[in-house]
Amino acid sequence: MNALNNFRKTLFALATLSLAFATISPTGARAETETMAFKLALANAVSIDESLLEFYRKREFRPLWIVGDAASNRRAALFSALEDAAGHGLPRNRYRPEELRSQFAAANTLRELAIAEASASLAYIRFARDLHTGALEPEEIDEGIKRKRRPVETDFLMTRILAPDPRSFLAKLAPSDPAYLKLRKELMRLDIAIANGGWGETIGTDIEFLRPGDRGQDVVALRNRLIRMGYLSRNARVEYDIHVENAVKRFQSRHGFSADGITGPLTISALNKSAEERRVQVAASLERLRWLNQPLGNNHVLVNLADFSARIIENGQTAFYTKAVVGKSERDLNTPEFSGLMTHMIVNPVWHVPYSIASKEVLPVWKEDPTAESELLIFDKENNEVDRATIDFEQYSESNFPFSLKQPPGPLNALGEVKFMFPNKYSIYLHDTPEKNLFERDVRAFSHGCVRLGKAHELATFLLAKQVQFPERLLELALVEEEEIKFDLAEPLPIHLVYRTVWVSAGGEVNYRQDIYGRDRKIFDSLIEAGLVS
Repeated sequence: MNALNNFRKTLFALATLSLAFATISPTGARAETETMAFKLALANAVSIDESLLEFYRKREFRPLWIVGDAASNRRAALFSALEDAAGHGLPRNRYRPEELRSQFAAANTLRELAIAEASASLAYIRFARDLHTGALEPEEIDEGIKRKRRPVETDFLMTRILAPDPRSFLAKLAPSDPAYLKLRKELMRLDIAIANGGWGETIGTDIEFLRPGDRGQDVVALRNRLIRMGYLSRNARVEYDIHVENAVKRFQSRHGFSADGITGPLTISALNKSAEERRVQVAASLERLRWLNQPLGNNHVLVNLADFSARIIENGQTAFYTKAVVGKSERDLNTPEFSGLMTHMIVNPVWHVPYSIASKEVLPVWKEDPTAESELLIFDKENNEVDRATIDFEQYSESNFPFSLKQPPGPLNALGEVKFMFPNKYSIYLHDTPEKNLFERDVRAFSHGCVRLGKAHELATFLLAKQVQFPERLLELALVEEEEIKFDLAEPLPIHLVYRTVWVSAGGEVNYRQDIYGRDRKIFDSLIEAGLVS
C-alpha cells in the first residue's frame, strides 16, 4: 500500500512538473510530453521496489543506463558482471543477462527504453546484494546456520554505480578475503574437469587398504585419479611406488587425514568424491564467505567445525591453533554456525548437565544402577541437593524428570579444567575435556554441541598472557582451587563458528573436508532453486 501511495505521489509530482515545463516553454511541448511519458513509464516499472522508486524520484527520473558514454560504460560493466555470475557460484539465471541485453537491443519506444532502464536497475540491485552478502537467507537453509544477511541500502548501491569506474565498484562488492578469489579459481578448475569427463574410474570400495608395493587395477585407478586431480604427474607405472605414496600423502594432508601414505577407507572415500560433488562444496563455501563479508576483527577466534579446529587469528595470521571436537552428526547435536564475543574464561568449571542429557542419557543409566555416575550431584527445583538414595528413578521418564544435575570441578569433569565463554542463546562454548584420546581421530564429531579443545590449558595461558605478567603461574594457582574462578578478558575477542568444508591454507592450497552435517548440499540445492545452472 505504501508503494502504491508513493507511486501516486510520484505521478502527481510528474504531472505538475510537466505542466510547469509546458507553461515556461510552450515551444517544447512535444519534447516535454515525451519526457513525461518516459518518466511515467519508468516510475511505473520501478514501483515494485519502493526504495528504488525513491532513488529515481530524487533524481527526477533521469536514466543512468541509457543516455551517453558514461551510461554505455556502466551498462557494459553490468552485463559483464551478470554474465560472470556463475563464476562466483551465483544463480546466473536469477539475473537474466541475455533477456536484459535483448530488452536494450529491441527498445524502439520511450516506454520500452524506460522498461529496459528499470530492468537494468532491478537486476543490478539484486546481483549487487547477492555478491556482497549472499544470495540466500542463511537461517532458511538449515536450523544450524544462525546467521542473517546484512542489509545493503538501495541508495548506496545506486549512488556508487554512478562512479567513474563502475567495473571497479562491482568487483569490490565481492568478499576481499583472498580465499574467495582462490575458490573462484577452484570452481573454474572443477568446471573444466567436469567438462572433460571428471576424474575417471573410482577405486573399489571393497578394498580395505592400498599400500606401497601393491599392484593391480585399483592401484591403476588410484594413480589415474591422483593424476587427474593434480596430485601426481602423468605416468604409466602400475605399482604403488614412492611417487604414488607421496601423492597420497599430499592428498591426505589437504583433506584432513593423517598423512601416512596408506590409502585406507577414509582416504578412499574422499578420493572417490566426484568433481561434481566437490563443486557443490566450493559453491557452498563461496556463499558462506559472502554471508561473512564483513570485518571479523583484527584479532579473533575462528572455529572451523568442518575442520575440527580452533584458531586465534591476529592480523591475518594464525597465532594459536588447536584441534577440536564438535557436535555429533545427529541433527539435534550439530554445533551451530554463528558469531559472538568471547568475554571471559572459567577455571575449574561446574558442569550444569543439560536437561536433555540428564533425562535421555543419565536417567536410563540410573534406572539400571542408581549408584552409577556417582560424580553427579542432584538438585530439586529449589536448588536443594537431594540424596540419590532417596529417589526412586523408576517412576520418572524423559518427560517428567524433575531434577537438575551438576558435576563439581575435578579431573574427570566433562568440561575439563577450563571453559571459554561467549554468551549466546544456544548454550555453546569452548572447553577442555578429559577425553584426550578423541583428538587422535581424523574425524572428531563426538560432542553434544559444544566445542572441546585439545589445548585448552595452552589457550588459557595464551589469553592470560595478553593481560598478566606470569600467565602460567596464575593458571597453576587457579587450578589448585576447588571452586570456579572467573577471568575476564581485558579485550574481549570476536569469535566466529564457521563451517567451511573448503578452505585455503596460508600457503594458498585448497583444502577439503567432509560435509559432516550435510549443510553444503542444502545450500547448493537452494542456489539451484534460485536459478543457478548446475
